[in-house]
Amino acid sequence: MCNTHSRRLRGIHLLSKLKTLTPKQVVDIESEIAKHVVYSARASEVVYEHKLKQIYWNLFKVPELLTKYTPTQLVNLDNYTMAQGTDVEQWHQQFKIKIQSEEQLTSRTPSISSSSLVQCRKCKSRDISTNQVQTRGADEAMTVFHECNNCGIRWKS
Repeated sequence: MCNTHSRRLRGIHLLSKLKTLTPKQVVDIESEIAKHVVYSARASEVVYEHKLKQIYWNLFKVPELLTKYTPTQLVNLDNYTMAQGTDVEQWHQQFKIKIQSEEQLTSRTPSISSSSLVQCRKCKSRDISTNQVQTRGADEAMTVFHECNNCGIRWKS
């Protein structure tokens, strides 16, 4: 119990560093965080501290969160909702665009179908689909991916 009490006091102290919060808001937010965490295991300490730091950081970056949400709602928000309007949201959108472009580059859709130049190592078929992708720097040659339309084996050259 003593360890839990000192942890909660440290949580209140951390939240009170936010100048935008009143003492009542600090206590309300900390008690809502504590309600969602069971203090029976070491893992719960990590969950408590993670949630406390998550809310602290998001309130530091977006103080308007308290005008939009009650402390109970705030504790239940996910990272994406709390990060709206911050640099994190912009980074996340850029990251999604990058992932989508990489998925398009590595998709299995062939761009060239060759029937005479390349031969499959497994089935010796010449029905090969070829796709070129720039996987390294612009000053290096493109990587050529081959897929046998007969047996489905893939390789690069």
